[in-house]
Amino acid sequence: MMTVPSFHAIDQTADKIASTLRPHVPLIARFLIIATFYEDSMRLCSQWDDQIKFLKRYRGFPWSTAEIFLVINVMTMVIASSLLLCKKATDKAALTLLTVIACQSAGYGIMFDVSFIFRMLSVCGGLILLLAEATLSQSRHHSNMVFTSVVNLDSLHSPHTRANVFQLGGRVLFVFLFLSFLFGGDGKLTAARLAVVVACFVACLLVAAGFKAKWSSAALTGIVTLGNLILNSWWSLPTSHPRRDLERYDFFQNLSIIGGLLLLSHLGPGSLSVDENKKNF
Repeated sequence: MMTVPSFHAIDQTADKIASTLRPHVPLIARFLIIATFYEDSMRLCSQWDDQIKFLKRYRGFPWSTAEIFLVINVMTMVIASSLLLCKKATDKAALTLLTVIACQSAGYGIMFDVSFIFRMLSVCGGLILLLAEATLSQSRHHSNMVFTSVVNLDSLHSPHTRANVFQLGGRVLFVFLFLSFLFGGDGKLTAARLAVVVACFVACLLVAAGFKAKWSSAALTGIVTLGNLILNSWWSLPTSHPRRDLERYDFFQNLSIIGGLLLLSHLGPGSLSVDENKKNF
């Protein structure tokens, strides 16, 4: 008679698989987080004339400020993304990309595009988790240099607290992922989109609360990956299709969100979470 594996056995198997992949997760997560910035910089270059016309004609950019705006954006995204991939100046590079998001939102006049803003907030969640990772790394570095002095221990409190706040902020921003699925696409709430929205809503709440963080972040990663392949299959559209470019953009943004979720599963939810509070009881 076939026996059904227990939850404990499944958990142990998952831990073995995770332990094999764990050393590579940070690099994979970083690459996925910056995927949308690399794609955006290549898209700006390939559509340079169209971008210039849009900024000048519809956004009112005077003289050559449109060209300067695009050059700065492309160079900043490529340099900051490369620094993040190489794990150099992570905090400065992440803050730079957060600034790029704000500048592009204002420059292109999409600050009031609900679906775009919700998705970009989730992308910001991944960048904020990179700040948490950098802060934790700095804290561990300092702890190796410090002994048991009360003053020194107090000095470690601030970066550790900042890291926990960053982890909380990154988790909470993933809630907007559910809203981006709800309001995104062509506005039609198909059966496939509804299923993704409901599953995403539950998983987002669990991730934000930091409840069963390992499982909830893994579940949300699977949901976003599946939803991304179903809802943003830009490669299946003809080159001349009006939605191809938009779906490609959405696809790479979701890849960045998946990278943020992978980084969350690697870092853990932090002390400001249900999982950590349960340990204290």
